[in-house]
Amino acid sequence: MIYAGNVIETAKVAVGKFHSLHNFGGRRVNNIELIMDRNHHNCDPECRQIIAEAAESNGRFKAVDAAVQINSAASRLLQLADVAAYSRMWIHKREENARGLRETFGILVL
Repeated sequence: MIYAGNVIETAKVAVGKFHSLHNFGGRRVNNIELIMDRNHHNCDPECRQIIAEAAESNGRFKAVDAAVQINSAASRLLQLADVAAYSRMWIHKREENARGLRETFGILVL
């Protein structure tokens, strides 16, 4: 199933990016929960099986401990919370300021 393969490869890229942005030394990134929208692709038994097998044996994807499907609205709220957290981090690290977030991304920081 192409969709499951794309989910796996996207997660592997994200794990690699996270690992390169944070100082883990020689340690691996572990204990990742993959949260996906509940839709006809993610709930398909074949998709679930491919993802479960990859979590056991597929390189960086072995960092995934669980893959769960949640309501799409809840998924969007988690994405929004992520944006808020990263926005605050960028401001705190002085990588971006509130004005820049508003002008570049349309994010209004109160």
